[in-house]
Amino acid sequence: MELKPAYDVEDTSSTQRTRHEPWPLGEIDPKKSKFPCCLVWTPLPVVSWLAPFIGHVGICREDGAVLDFSGSNFVNVDDFAFGAVARYVLLDREQCCFPPNLAGHTCKHRYKHAEYGTGITWDDALHSSVRHFGHKSYNLFTCNCHSFAATCLNRLCYGGTMGWNMVNVAVLVPLIYSPSYDISFPSIEKLHPFDTSKWGRICRFLVVDGVLDNKSIVEPQEATEDDLLVVAAAIHQNCCSFSFETAAFNRFLAVVDMEVHSDSYLNSLKSSSTISIIMEVPPLALSPNDLLQQKVLHPFRKQVGGSVLAAKLAKERGWAINVGGGFHHCSGDKGGGFCFYADISLCIQYAFVQLHISRVMIIDLDAHQGNGHEKDFSDDKRVYILDMYNPKIYPFDYEARRYISQKVEVPSGTATDEYLAKLDEALKVAGCMFDPELVVYNAGTDILEGDPLGRNDLAFAMLHPSERLSCYTTIAKANISPDGIARRDEKVFRFARETNAPLVMLTSGGYLKSSARVIADSIENLSKKGLIDMVGSSGKVLTAA
Repeated sequence: MELKPAYDVEDTSSTQRTRHEPWPLGEIDPKKSKFPCCLVWTPLPVVSWLAPFIGHVGICREDGAVLDFSGSNFVNVDDFAFGAVARYVLLDREQCCFPPNLAGHTCKHRYKHAEYGTGITWDDALHSSVRHFGHKSYNLFTCNCHSFAATCLNRLCYGGTMGWNMVNVAVLVPLIYSPSYDISFPSIEKLHPFDTSKWGRICRFLVVDGVLDNKSIVEPQEATEDDLLVVAAAIHQNCCSFSFETAAFNRFLAVVDMEVHSDSYLNSLKSSSTISIIMEVPPLALSPNDLLQQKVLHPFRKQVGGSVLAAKLAKERGWAINVGGGFHHCSGDKGGGFCFYADISLCIQYAFVQLHISRVMIIDLDAHQGNGHEKDFSDDKRVYILDMYNPKIYPFDYEARRYISQKVEVPSGTATDEYLAKLDEALKVAGCMFDPELVVYNAGTDILEGDPLGRNDLAFAMLHPSERLSCYTTIAKANISPDGIARRDEKVFRFARETNAPLVMLTSGGYLKSSARVIADSIENLSKKGLIDMVGSSGKVLTAA
């Protein structure tokens, strides 16, 4: 007698892969002290004045009630100690390893969560933590409000890890910037359209708009010459600071024998003439090299440190944005197009060596071809390069084009909807062709309508830099709107989430003064759409994934 299965095995596997969709949360309402699934913070009298990153922390149930450990054997419920919530981060329930989510969310603990006390729902994890801390003695240094929040995150297995502690629970916003990113060489913008203060203005917009608290920005250390020669083998675990001015990314502790930049190339940067050629500002050749090292190359090295740090933070938290970086015209032995250091290559090599990542996808959506990283990874099958670029503008590197895994040509005049349709199709193909463990997203905004360096007009390229200034308002290339930039970034972040790959975003090119505002608006949109977690100031409602 033939027995027929009661179900289709193929259908069953499909069902098992279906992610659990949690029920909708209520609105965040600071006036009513309701912060569903949020981590919340408020300053401590005197202590927070002396050390702004120290404060009282709580975590919230799905109904928005705040839970905080504020004394021995006692957890407050909906009565936050030390006053009203000043800052909060909305956490992503889909980043928790609940049983319904296990099919779509992997972590090192796999299906052994019950052995470690992991909850089966958000509130279950918090309630079990409350019961646990109901028998704990409060200790300012070893058993405090941060310990309680960390225990909750561990029982949620948030982000696929049970390694939360008092230190890393305080650092949940991997947005990287240093005031040193901005180039302060006198009158350089009169000689070139490069916006030398773009990076600082992006952060200022985010802070003023309440999207970001400047004390939560992570600042990198400058990459030294040794760092540019080799990839680091180890870095400090606690590399983040809440200070806007204090460098927090300690220089690499050890190195491996893996060259990125050659000695000969780095030595060539000791020539002012070489710097002037890469910067495309001929008068710089007459400037003292020491001055150029301090005013021009130091900001670029700082941004390189930010790109490498972003790889580490992205691996830990799922995403990281370096407000600078994206020097995709520089390879290991040659710079060009305002790109002095190959930060993308350094970032990826670091991921290979230190983060044990074996497959990286570069999604380069700057208007220009990313010939630098294409040459560096020409024979490396671990790297998949999706490059959407205008073939009729700089750098015209036909050799490097042979190394692009998937190229999508975007001619001048391409409108927003057409561009986004091309991107949708490209991401679909890329997802079928390659399974990345890390996505490096080069998010140039020089595809904006009116950007001076995206057009395919050779006559314009031959103009003196000062003459180009009068042409900016009439220039057109890919006619992508600011809203189109936000939608573009959203698509890439969704792609990374769907492939379960951490994402590093670099801001790369963009030569309009309006680019900083467009980038800040796009980051805010990513937060509102639940694709990144951001910290808001008091009274500002920020949604995050």
